[in-house]
Amino acid sequence: MRKPTRLAATTAAAALALTAFAGPSAHATTWTTCGGVFGGVDFPNGSITKQTSQLVAVWRKTAYTSQVTTLTRTTAGACTFTSSTRYEATKGYVVPASTATRTVKVRHLTAKNLIERRVLGYSVQGRPIVAYLVGDPKASRTSVLLGQIHGNEKAGHKTAISLVNGPTITGLRLWVIPTANPDGYAAGTRQNAHRVDLNRNFSHNWVKTSTTSKYYGGSKPFSEPESRVLRDFVAQVQPYQIVSIHQPLYGVDGYGLKDATLGQRLATQLGLPQKEFSCTGVCHGTFVGWVNHVQDGTAITVEYAKTPTTHFMTFTARRGITFALRGAYA
Repeated sequence: MRKPTRLAATTAAAALALTAFAGPSAHATTWTTCGGVFGGVDFPNGSITKQTSQLVAVWRKTAYTSQVTTLTRTTAGACTFTSSTRYEATKGYVVPASTATRTVKVRHLTAKNLIERRVLGYSVQGRPIVAYLVGDPKASRTSVLLGQIHGNEKAGHKTAISLVNGPTITGLRLWVIPTANPDGYAAGTRQNAHRVDLNRNFSHNWVKTSTTSKYYGGSKPFSEPESRVLRDFVAQVQPYQIVSIHQPLYGVDGYGLKDATLGQRLATQLGLPQKEFSCTGVCHGTFVGWVNHVQDGTAITVEYAKTPTTHFMTFTARRGITFALRGAYA
């Protein structure tokens, strides 16, 4: 892709930048509805002022930023939004300091698999934490897939979105939470906006650590709104099985596992080795550990590789997790 020049902005450069910004429809397959999931941010219909950089990152992976001002459904099968694009100097390149307003049609994807969308709560910075119920509402048992709790581990988020937007699942009632850490996702950080590692903020085996540690678990268990959201949601739906996706240790964790057969099924379906991630003493106050010691259901950690392929994240993992949880496809 051509990059903006380091020279002063010109009319031609402005036109080039606008061209680079246009054409998002080819990348808009993650919409479930007009108010669906796009670029890791859940947009309701109406005025939007947050998380604008995620849109551009999904479309073109450029340095430009944009601000979505309106988002409305216009016709069945299409959505429109008006975006005001701000070109800014970034990564050492100088681009035009101008604005442009465009209205573009975005491909609308109807998620036949989707039963319910539920806002579970909000992050430190006010972003929604959303769960999507997919599969068979009449299934006897409920499972949960957590795409990410560490904001810089984004592969599981892609798997979660592919489950929401994927083919109809049978025999499985599955709640999908793409991210429990939307602030960390937006910032690309492991921690939330309070610089707390949410996967060290649960009550089982919680340890007080230095605020400068990357594993800082907060001032006390459940000090963070995001961990309280997960706590309350698990208590409410009482899932039989929970799969929590991480990176980059590459394996299915058997440490403290309550259901060995689930670990075996996941390892087989995903083509990952079975390992025990004891974390040499830093795995304290974790989400999975809390579930396994406090709740009736079982939870397991799946660690992807550092850079899994798109095919693995959106096809192999989507199907493998569904089959491992005893689901099937219609």
